Amino acid sequence: MGRHKKFNSRSESYLFRMTSEEKYILEKLCEREGISKAEAFRKGLQTLYYLSKNGGINVYTKTQDDDFGVNVYTENEEEDDDVW
Repeated sequence: MGRHKKFNSRSESYLFRMTSEEKYILEKLCEREGISKAEAFRKGLQTLYYLSKNGGINVYTKTQDDDFGVNVYTENEEEDDDVW
């Protein structure tokens, strides 16, 4: 018989690439907060969704030629170099 399936089970997966710097930040964040990498991405996604929905971020590309370089800081705000 087995267990009953959850109503909102995590049956979907997604694979993507990251830089060594992004991996380092992810690992340090997870270590400091005591959460898994998957949970860090879930919380980050929920946070970005909330901010986007409520006008907290303005997502745009740095240049018109750069379709893939989406940034999550406002147009009048400088990118924080010491984060990356």
